[in-house]
Amino acid sequence: MRKTFMHFLGFLLTIGILMSVTSPSFATVAEHSDYYDVPAIEKVEQTSQPNSIDPIIKEQQEIEIAQKSYQSLSDEQKVYFEQIIASYPELVEYHQRYVNPYYNPSKIASTISSNDPVKILMTEIAALALPAAVVYSINATAVGMAASVADGPLPVGEILFAAAAASFAITCALNWDIVSDNWDKLVLAFQHAFTASVNNIIPAFNELWVDSVKEYYNDSNPVALNRRDKSITFDGSKYNCRSLAETSVSSLQTNSYYPAIIGPDNKVYICIASVPEDVAKLLVIFGNEYGVVFAKTQSNALNLCKSLSPVVFGPEYHGKYSNQIGYWRHYHVVVNQHAHIWYNNKLAI
Repeated sequence: MRKTFMHFLGFLLTIGILMSVTSPSFATVAEHSDYYDVPAIEKVEQTSQPNSIDPIIKEQQEIEIAQKSYQSLSDEQKVYFEQIIASYPELVEYHQRYVNPYYNPSKIASTISSNDPVKILMTEIAALALPAAVVYSINATAVGMAASVADGPLPVGEILFAAAAASFAITCALNWDIVSDNWDKLVLAFQHAFTASVNNIIPAFNELWVDSVKEYYNDSNPVALNRRDKSITFDGSKYNCRSLAETSVSSLQTNSYYPAIIGPDNKVYICIASVPEDVAKLLVIFGNEYGVVFAKTQSNALNLCKSLSPVVFGPEYHGKYSNQIGYWRHYHVVVNQHAHIWYNNKLAI
C-alpha cells in the first residue's frame, strides 16, 4: 500500500514539474490567442470605392477645366502658354478642338529659350505619357508659376494658387490611376524646372497630393476602423491589429509603417504586417481618432507627417498617463487632426 502511494505521489510530482515548465508557454499562447488565430492581413470585399464616373462626363469635365484654366491666364500668359504647347502636337490638337479653335502654332513666333523653366518641365512631362488633359493642366500651372519666378523663390502659397487656377488637383483626380503611378516623377520634373523654388515645391505638392486623393474619393471614406474587432479595412485588405503595442514595438522595423488602433480597452494594438508608405498616408488622411499608424522611431513618424502637411502637431503624450499601458507619444497633421501617428516612445521629454 505504501509502495503504491509513493508511486502515485511520484506521478503527481512529475505532472507538477511538467506543468511548471510548460505553463509559461501555455500562458503566452492564451494571452495572445488573437495574434495566433487571426492572420495579420485578410482579403475582403472593399468597404468603399472611388465614385465611378461616366467617360463622357469625365471628358466634359476635363474640357470645362481646360477652358477655365486657359481663361484664368493673363493675355501675356496665354501667348506664353501657346508658345510652349506648339512643340507638342497632341496638346495643339487638344487646344484647338476644345479651347481656342483659332490657334495656329505656325503663326506664333517663339521666343522661348532653352533654359526656360516651363520648357524644361514640359520636356520631362512628355516622357511620362500622361493624358492630354493632365499635361494641359500641368502646363497652365507652370505658366502661372513662371509669372512670379523673377521675384525669387516661389512661396508655397503661390504654387498652390497657380495649381488652383488650373484646377490641377481635380484634373489629377479624374485621371488618378495613371497620375498616382507617376506622381514622384511629376514632382521631380517641377523641381528640375523651378530650381530656385525646389524647397517649396515638395510641401506644395504634398498638399496637392492630398487634395487630389480627397477629390478622387469624392467624400467616400475608403478606410473603416473597427475597435471591437481591432481591425482596419482599406482597399480590399483587412489589417488585424491584434498585437498589444507594449509587447510588439521591439519587433517593428525602421522606415516601416504599421496599421494600429485603440482597442475597446483603450490600449493600442498593432498589425504585425507593415504597409507601403502610400497606404500609410491614406490611412492617416481617412482614419479617425481611434487609429491609425505606428512607426518604430520618432523620425519615421515625423517624416510621414511632413510628407502629408507642412504643419505637424506634436509630439504629444497624455501628461501623467504617458507611462501607462495604452499611451504612446504621437503626432497629428492638418489634413486629419484626429488621426494618430504613434511611435515607440512612452516618456515625456
